[in-house]
Amino acid sequence: MKRYSGFLLIDSMFAFSIIILIVMLLIPMYQEMSITYHRKQVTLEKIRLMYTHIVIREGEYTREANKICIKGSELCHTFK
Repeated sequence: MKRYSGFLLIDSMFAFSIIILIVMLLIPMYQEMSITYHRKQVTLEKIRLMYTHIVIREGEYTREANKICIKGSELCHTFK
């Protein structure tokens, strides 16, 4: 077993470096997905507030071609 100890050390270092490489590649993808998720969550919360005001409370709103706003508020949403 003594003659293979160097090989085991090199093999374990190689495996560890592969794991580190995979983690380094996944970190930027995770950060981008996290930013995208946060943006979608903010948009969803804004739409939920507008829906609650307009549909449930039957509040007043204005609608233009592709934009809807709550009267007396700065809350607006533009549709794509």
